[in-house]
Amino acid sequence: MAQEVVLLILFSIVAASIGVIRLGNYFKRQSLTVFEYQWALLYRNGQFQKILPPGVHKLYVRNTCWQIFDRRVNQLTIIGQEVLSKDGMGLKLSTYIEYVIEDPQLLCRNANVANMTGLQSFLYAVAQQPLRAVITQHNLEELIAERETIATQLKEALVPRFAE
Repeated sequence: MAQEVVLLILFSIVAASIGVIRLGNYFKRQSLTVFEYQWALLYRNGQFQKILPPGVHKLYVRNTCWQIFDRRVNQLTIIGQEVLSKDGMGLKLSTYIEYVIEDPQLLCRNANVANMTGLQSFLYAVAQQPLRAVITQHNLEELIAERETIATQLKEALVPRFAE
């Protein structure tokens, strides 16, 4: 009988220890460092909570996630686009886009972007149509002679699409 009591007590202690360990994981906190050149969006249970300011944040891991975006000027290269000019000449051109994220919450809501890699894929896809539209309006001589004008036209075509 004494052995049964001792075994029962040991079993209770082991069960309680496992429960404490599992409960500890439930309230586990993780450190997140947001640098001054970053945006961090905090989500709980899949809903946006707030934009975290720069600094170190202690966050509960359970039901919490975050997305980090860069505030600095970023570049995206669009390489090897094959386009026909107005006079039917086949061109293979590359260009690059500089962009800055001004409102990451709006970006995530409207563009369905989850991180910087997804953002660059989104921008690459969206930038191809205006690029093709601007190039097809000019013949080859105009493209060569009026590079700055064409760059301005491309910017005017792209800015409204990214501002949405």
